[in-house]
Amino acid sequence: MSKSSVPLWVVAMLDKRLSPVELRVLLNLIWHQGGNSAAWPSQSTIGREVGLTTEAVRKITKRLEEIGWLTVTWAGPGRGEKHQKTYAITRPENPNGGLGLATRKPQQPYQENPNGCTTKTPTAKPRHIRRTHSRTQSRTQGARETILFPPSFEDFWNEYPRQIDKLGAFREWQTIDPDETLSEKIIVAVRAWKRSDQWTRDGGKFIVYPVRFLRERRFDDELPCSPEPKRGDPDWLPSDEELDAIFANIASRKEGAE
Repeated sequence: MSKSSVPLWVVAMLDKRLSPVELRVLLNLIWHQGGNSAAWPSQSTIGREVGLTTEAVRKITKRLEEIGWLTVTWAGPGRGEKHQKTYAITRPENPNGGLGLATRKPQQPYQENPNGCTTKTPTAKPRHIRRTHSRTQSRTQGARETILFPPSFEDFWNEYPRQIDKLGAFREWQTIDPDETLSEKIIVAVRAWKRSDQWTRDGGKFIVYPVRFLRERRFDDELPCSPEPKRGDPDWLPSDEELDAIFANIASRKEGAE
């Protein structure tokens, strides 16, 4: 196929020097020129048809002229057809070193395998495989990293009833940077809130997350009053009257047994 028989739009598509926007403007001018020797659309018309500003069209047509795609004729400012810019499409002499038509990459050498079949010499892994491998490797390396939490934070975490987002809670703990006294105060506050009616209601539904507990410094709030323990609770103790009744019941049972 000779160069002159290749349509202009095909040559333009194969020109690797053109950006997508430049190619769009050039194809628009090729369409305007049609079978004529030149085209004379205004820059505003070109911009409206390809979705660009007039200033962008001006810069792109200047670039196309510099690389040999356009011959621009302009009589200067004024009115009438004489003063319209005329764009003549010119076929570049040697874009991409020969139009880029029917260019093939050199074939890879073949080698013979033990089965008597010829196969291509193995090349580098495809890009998507390399990318997946690198991501997997980075995740594996990240998973191997171990964070050592200080004992004071571990005591807080083991005491807290809702253990969610340990790393986020540790960041808040580092922000507070408590000393031994403040660490003990935080743990005492957690124990008090654990016994509160708010945190024990509905199976612990209203227990705040540890991140929020530390960020809002809930340990500085007035500690909630613990509800009176009920019979059967671990902290329940009988009153004096109940103790007297219990001891009297035990004594009467002993007398009946004798």
